[in-house]
Amino acid sequence: MSNKFRTGLEKFGNLSQVKDLDDDQRAFWNDQWADRLAGMHVRSKNWRRWGEGFRLPALAAGAAVPALAPFSGLSVRIATASLAALAVTLNGAATLFHTDQRTIVNRRYEGILLAAGWDFAQGLAPYAGADAFEKFAEHVQNILEAYDTAYETSIYVPPATPDQPPGDRARPRRNSPVAGQRGT
Repeated sequence: MSNKFRTGLEKFGNLSQVKDLDDDQRAFWNDQWADRLAGMHVRSKNWRRWGEGFRLPALAAGAAVPALAPFSGLSVRIATASLAALAVTLNGAATLFHTDQRTIVNRRYEGILLAAGWDFAQGLAPYAGADAFEKFAEHVQNILEAYDTAYETSIYVPPATPDQPPGDRARPRRNSPVAGQRGT
């Protein structure tokens, strides 16, 4: 985790002390909100690095292929074919591991979770009033459930049976009326 983000999160985490939170509420703030937020940030950065790690060498290899095309000779043909295969393999690996989708989902829900924490710490709607923490906790739980579902379904999961739609094997939501079905 970058030092800038960590420092910002620590300052932001201190906002929980501004509010009158009991020990259980402070534990929820630290364990559910701050830790998950930091985890999303780290995963977002790591998946972006993996994607760049696959794509930058693929770009270099792909750019070298046309540059070698005018030359002749067996060794040049082998080098050209090897670079083309490397470019295709690296781009395929980035696609196979869904680095872009994982980065996007983590960054999106990191922003949503950060905004919810900020709104709660500032006492903004809907977190104004006596039941502010209960609303905040419920909203955070809903965000985390939505994040889990979005993360799992953003990555293509081949169907287990021919009649099952792709991505339908995602973990069911907790409030699902029937076990095994995703809730709405």
